[in-house]
Order: sequence, then C-alpha cells, then structure tokens
Amino acid sequence: MPRSFPCVSRAALVVAAAVALALPSAQAAGAAPADPASAAGLGSAVGRAFAGLGHSSVAGYAVVEGLGVVVDRRAGTRQPPASTEKLFTTGAALLTLGPSYVFPTTVGRTGTGTAPADDSGTLHGDLVLRGGGDPTLTSADLDRLAASVAAAGVRRVTGRVWLDDTLFDGQRGARGWHADYVGSESGPLSALMVDHNLWRRGADVRADPAPSNLALFRADLLRHKVAVAGPSRVGQPGPVTGVVATHTSARLDHILTDMDRRSDNSYAEMVLKAVGAAGAGSGSTLAGAHVVVTTAAAMGVTLGRVVDGSGLSTLDAESAQAEVAYLQAMDATPVAQAFRRTLPVSCSTGTLAGRLCGVASHRVSAKTGTLDHTANLAGFTSTLSGQRVWFAFLVDRTSLGPARDAIDRAVATLATSAP
Repeated sequence: MPRSFPCVSRAALVVAAAVALALPSAQAAGAAPADPASAAGLGSAVGRAFAGLGHSSVAGYAVVEGLGVVVDRRAGTRQPPASTEKLFTTGAALLTLGPSYVFPTTVGRTGTGTAPADDSGTLHGDLVLRGGGDPTLTSADLDRLAASVAAAGVRRVTGRVWLDDTLFDGQRGARGWHADYVGSESGPLSALMVDHNLWRRGADVRADPAPSNLALFRADLLRHKVAVAGPSRVGQPGPVTGVVATHTSARLDHILTDMDRRSDNSYAEMVLKAVGAAGAGSGSTLAGAHVVVTTAAAMGVTLGRVVDGSGLSTLDAESAQAEVAYLQAMDATPVAQAFRRTLPVSCSTGTLAGRLCGVASHRVSAKTGTLDHTANLAGFTSTLSGQRVWFAFLVDRTSLGPARDAIDRAVATLATSAP
C-alpha cells in the first residue's frame, strides 16, 4: 500500500499543535535546574540503582519539576521499547478518536423497504455483519446480535449472510514479529475480532479468521430461529439499505485502561488500526503508525521507529528521552487525565500490582515493557515535596528479575526524594 497518508485527522493535529505551543511554558519548571547540586545528587542516587547490572544496556531519562533533568544516561540511544510502545498507541487513540469513542459492530441488510422484514418475518435481501474494529467483541456479544436480529422480527432471509471486515486490511500481524506471535502473543487481526480471534486454532484461522467468525454468527442466527437461504460470503456486498442490530463497545478510555494495565497486545494492534482508519483513511498498522508519529511530531516530539502498536516488533526502537518528552507533551493535552488513568498503578493495578510497594505504593503510574531480555518502565510519579516527575528507564540485553529490581529502586528513589 502507499506510504503517503495525507488525511491525518485535522482535530488531532490541531490539539497536538496547540500542545506544542504550550509546551515551553508547561515544561519551563523542568527546563533549567534551580539547584544543580541537588539535581546532580538525585541523579547519582538514581544511577546507583543500576550498579549491579553488569553489561546490560541501560538507558534512562528523568525530569523533576523545578529541578529539570536529573537523569540523563544514554537517553538518546534507541532501544526496544517493548510494551512502553503502548504509550504512543494510547495517546494517539485518545487524540484521534476521543476518550468517549465506542466501536460499533452492526448487522445491516440489503434490499428495499423500511422494515427489516415483512409481515411473514421474511427479509428480502442479504444480512451483512460488519466489523467495526472492536477489540473486545466476544462470542456472547455475537450471539446477542443474532438475538437482536430475531427480536427485530426476522425469521427468514432470502439472500446470503455476509461478513464485511474491510474496515481493516488483511495483515494478521505486523512487521518484525516472530513467526509464532500470531496465535500466541496476539490473535490474528481483523476488523471483526471475536474472543481475540483465538476461540478456534489452526493455520486457516491464523491466515483468515473471517470464515470461522461468520460460521459462528450463522450458527447463532439458526439458534435464534433465523434461517438464511443463501450461502455465507466474506467481503463487501451491495449497498446496505438499513441497520437491523447494533452492538457498541465500552468507551475507548475504558478499553485503553484495560489494554495498558494488562498490556494486551491484541487490543493495542486493533486500536492502532482503528487510529489509522480514523486518522489517515486506512485501517492498517502502517497507517496507524503514521498517525502516531505525526501527532507526536505536531506536539514537538520526534519519535524513533514505530512499527506496531504493542511493542512486539523487533523493528521498534525508542529512546528514553523521547518517551519522557511524549509523557510531558501528553500532560499538556485535554486528554491528560484520561491518559494517566489508563496506566498501571504501583502496588495496586495491572502489571504493577506487585511492584513498587512500600514508600512508593500507589504513587507511580507507569507502563511496563517486557521482552525476553528487555525490561522497561516509563511514566509518572512525584517527589515527597509534591514536584511532578516524568521518567523512562529502558534496560536491554539483561536478566529480567535484576533489571526490574534496579528500575524499581531507581523509581522509588525519585518518588521518595525531597529536593
């Protein structure tokens, strides 16, 4: 597909541009250290947390309100972001789609007339199940859609039943993924994803989950006594002339909270494609990544290499400095609080539920990132004096347990400081 996406959402870019104008004043408190000695002392204390990691590749950057940059350790070096990549997916989704956005899954019809069916319960035309990119859709939701078709008075369909999943492209994973990631780390991606598209296994489902999902819906229709005379088809039918039933997801901000706290890769990839569809007119990973980079640039943040939405790709590369700049930029947007609320909280929720307990308990909101030899953490905390702190620590080529412990010591040092 072409690599030019000229129609990036104007609304998202307007917000991002306004943020870029506001950033100098928003970051002024962190731009120039008021007490260089205090900043250096805190930075040294944070640095000691990583003393035992040997030959691991450690990158870190932290800014404290009123002190400025207190940690700058290989901060411009790009390393695997792992699931801290989801920070960018989350921010772009909130800016492009909006916190209250819901994903629609609809059952439409073709044919004439204003009612779904005539007095005998016959729908003269086709039924069309259209995927709207909902990453949370379940088989129970699909069954409820079939029940709604029956409740609308439809007992017989003279035509076919279609699955239109053309909102998204046909790529089931992303560039740079290991061969086994589709079906393990993420379900095969499609505009109609049912139970993560993992309810059936096999090479055929990994290649194209649509036929299986359509067969499931057709069985649901039959269970609710809706008979379809024609065959099942995947693709775009003729013009849809009416809507018979609709299912809507939870609000986007709630989905993103679930995504970030559990670090759900399928959700992240589906959301990225939805961002591409809304922001660049193409429901692809490539288009979504383009929107992520473009909205960040409009806020004055230059990201590294964004290849997917989850951070699974071996081609993703990001610096600690860029991650902190992005966190600060998001803090200046109208969705700042929604963005922060999506993140795991220390000793409380998600992937941080068992970490940073004690003095830093409930005082750190951050995204974890883990691959086989990578442990990362990026997010927000505050000092004991109430100064805001933005931080990112990326540790590669490491042993996960010691690296996590070192990161937690570094973050706890920031959270318990009183400069």
